[in-house]
Amino acid sequence: MSSKFCNQLFMGCGITGMKMLDSNSVPLCVTSPPFGNIRDYGGQEFYFKPMARELWRVIMSGGVLCWHVQDQVVDGRETGESINQAAYFLEIGFQLHTTLVVEGSVISKYQNRYGQPIQHVFVFSKGKTRVFNPIVDVPNKGAGQLQTFKERLREAIGTRLKGEYIKR
Repeated sequence: MSSKFCNQLFMGCGITGMKMLDSNSVPLCVTSPPFGNIRDYGGQEFYFKPMARELWRVIMSGGVLCWHVQDQVVDGRETGESINQAAYFLEIGFQLHTTLVVEGSVISKYQNRYGQPIQHVFVFSKGKTRVFNPIVDVPNKGAGQLQTFKERLREAIGTRLKGEYIKR
């Protein structure tokens, strides 16, 4: 693996940036691409299929891609774009290793549906994963309570600072 870009931050088009990388040189990519047209990204277009193909090229055998997406709601219905994207990753050769779900609130600004669509983190691998490091969670003092992400994060960080790790 080439280390010419290790520990460097680049700003620009992801496709153009990946073209600077060697093939099969990235062990892990964690990304959250635009969720449809929810925001204006300074007039920048998002080209999903070329992005997916470039990710396939740069991720090494046994490497992992974490793709965090959410469908838009248009006319009260979800677009299904996340499903289409996952299907395309499978079509070009990635394997679906696991799917994580980020649940939103059940309160909705729409009158004909429950809440916002869930967010998916599709964890793909290029072949069999080289490494698996399971998440070791900290005790959840707010289990069963509705908490914001910031509240849960603050609780988790505070617990770690006190040295109360879960022993395996």
